[in-house]
Amino acid sequence: MIFRVFKTLVLTGALLLFASNVHAASFVIEDIELEGLGRIEAGTVFTYLPIQVGDRFTDERSAEIVGALYGTGFFSDITLRRRGDVLIVVLEERPAISDITFDGNEDISDEDLTEALAAWRSRAAASSTARCWSGWSRS
Repeated sequence: MIFRVFKTLVLTGALLLFASNVHAASFVIEDIELEGLGRIEAGTVFTYLPIQVGDRFTDERSAEIVGALYGTGFFSDITLRRRGDVLIVVLEERPAISDITFDGNEDISDEDLTEALAAWRSRAAASSTARCWSGWSRS
């Protein structure tokens, strides 16, 4: 009997603690700030964000935001922070290749290699965009 009462109190306390943590993480977004952008425009990021000012931020929405931004393929790291009722999205962009030089190749011309690389890049970009849009939905 005493064990049953103790068990009930412990479970009730754990549930109340969990509920208060969920409630503490939930807030109405007054503003969204983006940090860490270099090449990618803020407008591009806001296009992919499945949340906007005035929405309620929750743990579930947090996972949705991170998933949508990772789905773009633009970022290697995404962190969400809070300052008051401001959602801060800290982003680390994936590195970009600015120049490619072919050296030591004698069997295939540089022009053929460049064309093949451009064709591959177009297919990869189309595939990435299709994956991103198919996994993204606006609530």
